[in-house]
Amino acid sequence: MNRILVIGCPGSGKSVLSYKVASVTGLPLIHLDSLYHDDRWPDDAKLKTEQWKMLVQSLVEGKQWIIDGNYKGTYDLRMRAADTIIFLDYPRWLTLHRMLKRRIEYHKKQRPDMPATWREKISWDFLLFIWSYRSRERPRVLSLLTQYSSGRTIVIARSPLEVERWLSGIPPSGLRAVLSLRTFPE
Repeated sequence: MNRILVIGCPGSGKSVLSYKVASVTGLPLIHLDSLYHDDRWPDDAKLKTEQWKMLVQSLVEGKQWIIDGNYKGTYDLRMRAADTIIFLDYPRWLTLHRMLKRRIEYHKKQRPDMPATWREKISWDFLLFIWSYRSRERPRVLSLLTQYSSGRTIVIARSPLEVERWLSGIPPSGLRAVLSLRTFPE
């Protein structure tokens, strides 16, 4: 495992899991949210999209990394480059609960995986995105995981317990670990 991608609905725990995997493997950790929400981006949406894709392309060219975050416009780039993809496929109630808990926990505080200027907030659009993730986003993610499954370890975890079971199988300095394709049943 040298290039690990962690994806899932907002509130699923991508950043927390990424910290855990980084501590076990020693791989460098990249939080896409921290980069995307940085103030350096232009106001022009098209230019921002082009620059964002160029930045993500440069990130995936690294030999070792853990990248957490969704940003569906760059799924192809990241999935193509990853040797391990972890999809946190949690139920709606759990992701909503975790997102609300995170909002309370980081009210007027800086999240460690976000830029200093970022403040945790909730909007109706964001709640709707989380609510509809399983019906709107999940089918595309599962299709992409099937498309990119050859030669990669794919972990689809449907509960925090499944993640902990998978994590317990990662040896310290697991950089040379070879794992077979592993998904969890519906």
